[in-house]
Amino acid sequence: VIHFRYFNPRSEYYGLSPIAIARESINAELNALAWNKAFFRNSARPDAMLSTDTHLSDESYQRIRKQWEKTYGGTEQAHRIAILEAGLKYQQISIPPKDAEWLQSMRFSRETQCAIMGIPPFLVGAAEATNYATAKVAKISFWEETIIPELRYLQEVLNWSLVPLFDPEGKDGLRLEFDTSRVEALQERIAERDKKLVGLVREGIITINEARSEM
Repeated sequence: VIHFRYFNPRSEYYGLSPIAIARESINAELNALAWNKAFFRNSARPDAMLSTDTHLSDESYQRIRKQWEKTYGGTEQAHRIAILEAGLKYQQISIPPKDAEWLQSMRFSRETQCAIMGIPPFLVGAAEATNYATAKVAKISFWEETIIPELRYLQEVLNWSLVPLFDPEGKDGLRLEFDTSRVEALQERIAERDKKLVGLVREGIITINEARSEM
């Protein structure tokens, strides 16, 4: 068993998963979705109340309750004009969706999760509309700042814990490495690197074998 440990400030021996850090943000988004679903399911709105200064009999109470739910309950009945009997007043006791900034809070949760995972929001549809240039930069950034460092970490752990099982004394010089040369998003950067190496060889700064090794 090979333990891939991510940094954990509270433990020297056990790692901390990125998903554990994002847990609160994910829960907040799930709760927002559940609240929104409940809102559309029942827009007779238990977030308000009907009040009166007079005493209602049980019969009147049940009649008004059933009539209110039948007339205004559900998405198809939402936003109809309410007609109240003498003495009844409608009082809102919760924050409407607009004031709660539901969409903004959802967007903030998504962006927080993307930041924790190192993913540009655009790649998971959590950002505003973008153009081709910014999308291209986001894809390159994702590989260079998130995926490649992750691959380096994985190969470091494997070279330290797994490879020695096949080459205990290091005589064969075995080493595991990830090959990213065919990643489409990195092709332009690879071309720029190769062009730079050709220039260094032409100027005599490095040898052709050093350039080949780098490539």
